[in-house]
Amino acid sequence: FLGVIFDAKLTWAEHKREALRKASTWANLIKRVCRVKHGLTPASARHLHDSVFLAKVTYAADLWWEPASLKDEGKKRKGAIGFTKHLQSAQRTVALAITGALRTSPTDLLIAHAGIYPIEPELRRAAHRAAIRLAGIPTAHPLRKQIDQETGRLSRKLTHESSIRKLLINYSIDPRRFATTPNSNRFPPAASLLNAYVAPGGKEAAIDDEKRCDATIKIYTDGSMLDGHVGAAAVLYRDGREVAVLKKYVGLAGEHEVYEAEVIGLLLGLELLAREQGADKAAFFIDNQAVLITLRAGTTNGLGYLFEHLDEAIRLVRERNRGIKLEACWLPGHAGIFGNERVDDAAKQATSRAHSTNDHLPLSLRGETPINPIAAKRTRRAGMAEEWKIWTKDEGDKTRTERFTREIDPNYPSMQFKKDADSLTRYQLAMITQLRTGHYPTRSYLHRFTLAESPRCTHCDIHSETVAHLLTGCRALLQRDRDRKMGVASCSIAALLTPGEHTKHLIEYLQKTRE
Repeated sequence: FLGVIFDAKLTWAEHKREALRKASTWANLIKRVCRVKHGLTPASARHLHDSVFLAKVTYAADLWWEPASLKDEGKKRKGAIGFTKHLQSAQRTVALAITGALRTSPTDLLIAHAGIYPIEPELRRAAHRAAIRLAGIPTAHPLRKQIDQETGRLSRKLTHESSIRKLLINYSIDPRRFATTPNSNRFPPAASLLNAYVAPGGKEAAIDDEKRCDATIKIYTDGSMLDGHVGAAAVLYRDGREVAVLKKYVGLAGEHEVYEAEVIGLLLGLELLAREQGADKAAFFIDNQAVLITLRAGTTNGLGYLFEHLDEAIRLVRERNRGIKLEACWLPGHAGIFGNERVDDAAKQATSRAHSTNDHLPLSLRGETPINPIAAKRTRRAGMAEEWKIWTKDEGDKTRTERFTREIDPNYPSMQFKKDADSLTRYQLAMITQLRTGHYPTRSYLHRFTLAESPRCTHCDIHSETVAHLLTGCRALLQRDRDRKMGVASCSIAALLTPGEHTKHLIEYLQKTRE
C-alpha cells in the first residue's frame, strides 16, 4: 500500500478527505500535549509540527494537490483553494497550541508567532522536492522513459496533461538541466586508488603531513563561492614548480554549492595529472574533509554522476604514468601553505565566466554544469520567507498588517520572533502573543464578545481598556516600579512586546493589574 487513495473516477477526492482527517487528528493530538501550564515547550511542539504534522499532511502532495494561482484582479483563482483553506484550519489548531493564543486571533498573526510556515508554502515545497527528485531519477527507473517523453514536449500545449507534466510546469523544472542519478550509489572501483586520508591529529598534523610529503607531483584543488557564483580550480606542482592550472566556472550559487565545486576541483586535478608523464607518486591536497570522507565510504546519495567520472579520469592517469601511487589528503584552508593559497585565488577567479578555461577541460566537464538538486532545494527553502510575505498579503488584512508592522514588529512576517521567544516559558509566550495580536482579555476585548458590560478601563474609568492603554496609557495604574526596572523601554509598546530581558517585568506588571 503506497498510502494514496483514488476513487472509481480516478480522482483524488477520497484521498483529500483522508488527508483532512489526518490533519485534524494530528492537530488535536498536538493540542492535547500543549497545555499552557504543564504542556510541551513551544520548541518541542514546533518540532512535532515540522516532523509529524507536516510529514503526514504533505505526503505525496505532488500527486493529489494542485497549487492555487496567485490573486489577480479580474481573474478567478485556480487550484485547490478551498481544500488548502481546510488544511490551513487544521494547522491553525497547531499554531494555537504552540502559542497559547486566544482562538479569536487572526490566522496570519498566529502562524508568525508560532514560528512555522503556512501550509500552502509547505505543500509547494514538498511538491517542488518531488519534481526535482523525478528530474534526476536513474535510467533504470520505470518512470525515466515517461520523464524524457514529457520533457521533450514541455513547450507544446496539450489538451490533457499528465501529473508529471503539471508538476514540471508548475515548478519550472526542466529535467534536461539536471544530471541523471547513476543506477548505483557505489563508486567505481578505481576511486579507491586515491587512498583518501584525513589526518587524525587535526590541523597541525595535516600541515606537517603536507610538508613531509615527498611526492613528485603535488596537486592542490579548491572550490569557491563568491558574489553569487561558484567556481573550481586545480593547480599542479612538479618538483616544487608550478606547471599548470585549470579553472571551471560551475554556475550560480542558487543552483550549485561549494562541496560540488570541490569534487569538480578533484576531477580538474586528475586531468592535469593525466597530462603529465613518468610520475611515480602524486598527492592531492583538498581543504574539504567531506569529499575525502565520502571517497573513503565509497558511496554517495548525491552528485553520483561526478564521482562516476573518477573511473575514466584515474584510468587516463595510470595509462600515462605507469605504476603511479596516488593519495588524496586533507589540508586546512588559509594555513599559509603557498600551493593552497594559490589554488584558493584561482578558484575565486573561476567564479567569473571570464576566467573559465572551458576549452582545456576534460570532456566530462565541458559545457554547462547540471543543476545540483541539493542546492536547488536549499534555494527553495531560502525563498520560503518571500512566499510567506506573499501569502500574508493575500490572506491577511492589509490594514492590520500595516499597523502591526508599524507599531510592533517591522520584520513581520519573519522567524525573528521565534528566535527571540525561544527562552520564554509557555505562560510567558502565551501572554506576549496575546498582547501582540491584540487578542488579550482587556475590557475592550471582552466587551466585543459581550463578556463585559463596558469597554472602559476599571482603573481610570475614562478610556477604553485596550492593550495600548493597559501598557502605556492608563494614568491610574502604578507604572513607576516597571519604569524603574525597564527604563526608556517602558514607554515603547514595541520594546515592551519584544521577547527578552524586559519580559519578566512586563509579566509582573500585568499580574499586578489583575489584583
